[in-house]
Amino acid sequence: MFFFDRRFGEGDGPLLLFVHGNPECSYAWRTTIDELKRQGLPEGTRIVAADNIGFGRSDQATYEMLQMRHADNLRQLIEALDLRDMTLIVHDWGGPIGIGATIDSPERVRGLVVNATSVFPQPGDRPTYANLTRPISWSQTPFVVPDRLWGVHAAAVMEFETLSGDVKDNLKWMRLLAAGATGRIPKGCGPEFAVWRDALSTKANARSSKRACLESPTMCNGYSFEEPTLGPQNNVAFYRNIQEKIGAVWGPRGQAIPVGGVFGSQDPLGKPSVVAQWRDEVPQIEENLHVLPDAFHFVQWHNPDTCAEAILDVVGELVGSVA
Repeated sequence: MFFFDRRFGEGDGPLLLFVHGNPECSYAWRTTIDELKRQGLPEGTRIVAADNIGFGRSDQATYEMLQMRHADNLRQLIEALDLRDMTLIVHDWGGPIGIGATIDSPERVRGLVVNATSVFPQPGDRPTYANLTRPISWSQTPFVVPDRLWGVHAAAVMEFETLSGDVKDNLKWMRLLAAGATGRIPKGCGPEFAVWRDALSTKANARSSKRACLESPTMCNGYSFEEPTLGPQNNVAFYRNIQEKIGAVWGPRGQAIPVGGVFGSQDPLGKPSVVAQWRDEVPQIEENLHVLPDAFHFVQWHNPDTCAEAILDVVGELVGSVA
């Protein structure tokens, strides 16, 4: 399991753990980390960012992994590095992964920043990942995009993430896919296009990433499927454990840790009903909540200034409480 671990400056400063989702890798935090440095990290800040198995520079996936498997891998990394007093920063499936990895050792977490993510049963009001148009729904793309092009598809998702069904947008989307399929970096895209593409270019990694897409219509509700290598897989108990504990351990009834949130209003995970679930369980998020009206899903890459602001607000509260 690959991980980035670096201290910025001298001394023993705050610890930040970044957890990515799908179809991305720890590189997706680069623009936010750059913005954190620009806005001013406390001296001695330590940043750890891992690639989940089957993503980025970590080992190839050996089976189609649900988030509970990624969470267990992350838990082992946290224990191996003995990460404590951390601010946990999560995006997308990184929410269930990061929170799932720490919910049974909540004392390790002193702050939480959630970015376009959820750990709660998904409300049925639109939009959902089952009815997004691009021009087909996100949850149906594994059936349409072949494994050999899944990395190109992931790169196009990261570079051009609009969720609209506008004809002009869909034509641009298809041009990105066509150009990427030739092995070239499409016009207007940076070198990161190759990072997203290459990380999911193998059949094993593509299949594991696709599984998360197939789960997305029931994200955090509980999901089961027959894995060819491991047999029946079911994550209902995994999500129930998180949902039963998160408010009790990190909300006002528990540690009352500082919480921040960044969401795009055009994203199914940024709609009011999802944001309300976070407010219900960790109401302290209200003081550091950013719902960006024109943003979509990959806020940590496309809206790094706001993500960095939310993180520094949480870190500043923790540093101030120590002082």
